[in-house]
Amino acid sequence: MDRVTPSNLEDRRAALAADLLAPLGELAFYQPEPSGGRDTPSVHRHNQGYSRRIAQAHLLLVNGDPESKARTYLESHEDFVSHWWNGPRNEPDWKIGPLLRIWFECQSLLGGRARERLIRLFQDYRTQIAFGGTENHIINRCVLSLLCDTATGISDAKTRHAEEVYARWVDRRGRRGFMEFNSPTYLIHCVHPLLLMHDFAPAKPSKKAAAGVLDFILATLAIESIEGVRGGPWHRATSPSQLTDHRFSCAWSLSHMFFGNCPPPAVSSHSNLVTTTYTPHPIIMRLPSVARRSA
Repeated sequence: MDRVTPSNLEDRRAALAADLLAPLGELAFYQPEPSGGRDTPSVHRHNQGYSRRIAQAHLLLVNGDPESKARTYLESHEDFVSHWWNGPRNEPDWKIGPLLRIWFECQSLLGGRARERLIRLFQDYRTQIAFGGTENHIINRCVLSLLCDTATGISDAKTRHAEEVYARWVDRRGRRGFMEFNSPTYLIHCVHPLLLMHDFAPAKPSKKAAAGVLDFILATLAIESIEGVRGGPWHRATSPSQLTDHRFSCAWSLSHMFFGNCPPPAVSSHSNLVTTTYTPHPIIMRLPSVARRSA
């Protein structure tokens, strides 16, 4: 296996962007999910649908959005009728994150109506959200609340509480590790907010902490997996198919992107990995080949 270099990492990012910009097909259609957040195949299709639509809008804006498709989507699409979201769990967290990336990277390309809609969503989210839940929900909620405050210019007691929750979460990962590390789906929901914090946190210590946890995740993944396949036990899988299907495995997606030691996943839904400025330490990027030779 060739050593991973920045050039072929950028090649993989470009390939992921091209995949996410492909025609959406059935994912273009919005179907409100009445299940109330239960983990069923229909929920996964629904979540994949809006995740891909948001990712495509983001990348269209990054490319200049010559036909204004992304701006029209953000101004009028039912994906952002928040009273349909299956809150307070899951859907608000999974939608606000990519919208924040759009805001910080592409704000100048948005029309006034889209900006007003996003600001209203950010304000509503941080007003309504609490910071409890399992490991991935805690990091999402404190990070998204902090970045919503950055986007809207809010700074109050809740902002300071979110900062404290974030610092405590990072400290516990260093002291205790992850509960959800070996989940094929839940770990990625820790990775996404950490990438956002790395890229957009207003304070340098918060950015540095995010990079440290991301390095810890990828170093552990490199040592405990071979060519995208985990060596440890599964944990918190939400359906039996996820135990054998790499389409939902974040280990496969992260290994492909950062190590280049396995094919791309069959299903990609998020653009976070395309435009993030985060890159693992070069030593971490060499670990998979070392682990493979030792196996």
